Amino acid sequence: MTVRQPSETVDDSSRYAAIGVVMGFLVGGVVTLLTLPKTGEKPPSQGLAEVAQTVRERVEMALPVDPVLESMAEGKAAARRRRDELGMR
Repeated sequence: MTVRQPSETVDDSSRYAAIGVVMGFLVGGVVTLLTLPKTGEKPPSQGLAEVAQTVRERVEMALPVDPVLESMAEGKAAARRRRDELGMR
């Protein structure tokens, strides 16, 4: 059984870290090349406002709705409509 010297452990971990960095660059490069648009294709142009609206809608759909607050909002809207119908503004 051989005993490792502390200097060998540092060299090994440095080597593994360097290998990890190089592999990360290679994998990132391959993914980038695979996801680039083809020659002549225009990239999707979606404005920031559209992206924000889409995200907002998804979040609102995922959040639970408070039935009491929803009922109150519906009641207020119905009262406003009725006041408008009666001309009571």
